[in-house]
Amino acid sequence: GHDYDRFDLEATIAGFGACKSACESDANCMAWTYVKAGVQGPKAICWLKSAVPPPTPNGCCVSGAKAQTASAPQPPPEKPVKHTGRS
Repeated sequence: GHDYDRFDLEATIAGFGACKSACESDANCMAWTYVKAGVQGPKAICWLKSAVPPPTPNGCCVSGAKAQTASAPQPPPEKPVKHTGRS
């Protein structure tokens, strides 16, 4: 799939917060998956993803999509004012 980076999380790091934070601070990351310790090895693993895959329920993991900041809508351009040359 869309995995482009992974790293092991130390046992002292509880939960998926470090994985989520890593994605939020990485411009290439669109989604993340935290794999619980003991599933793919003795340590928990964080996978960073370059695209958001379809959700798949699975008790082994916690996943999330990067929060997208919506830009404020731009005001419409001003209509040009025609000058007739008369005062």
